[in-house]
Amino acid sequence: ALIGVLASFQQFFLAQSHRYAEASALAPLHYIAIPIGVLVGVVFFNEVITAKFLLGTAVIVGVNYYIFLRERAAARVT
Repeated sequence: ALIGVLASFQQFFLAQSHRYAEASALAPLHYIAIPIGVLVGVVFFNEVITAKFLLGTAVIVGVNYYIFLRERAAARVT
């Protein structure tokens, strides 16, 4: 039940943040959720970090970093 309540608060505040800033400015802050989620999972739920997890996380972060660099380069051109 606590996870549900905390997730609801997180979702509410995430939506509120988009009222005050552009999504592109907030995107890097959203990546803080990855290490926090891993830490909570390992410490409180005894989750095990597997190679598949690390690979999947690397793909997600890597692709988004590539998109960030591509968008930044495109913004410099225009």
